[in-house]
Amino acid sequence: MADVYVTATAVINSRLIAKKCWTQSDNNAKSNTFLNKMQPAIKQVSDRYHYQINVSIAANTPS
Repeated sequence: MADVYVTATAVINSRLIAKKCWTQSDNNAKSNTFLNKMQPAIKQVSDRYHYQINVSIAANTPS
């Protein structure tokens, strides 16, 4: 069974501002840490510039 790699990205107005990748084994801890660290920055930018904010976590299996 192949390892599953998880990618978390934070996008503001179609511009990638942060991206983190890790394997499934440490997925939960790192995904939560990533989102917690991004949240204040995202809110600050959103409040100041009224940009559309997207934060997503997607899992994929590299070929």
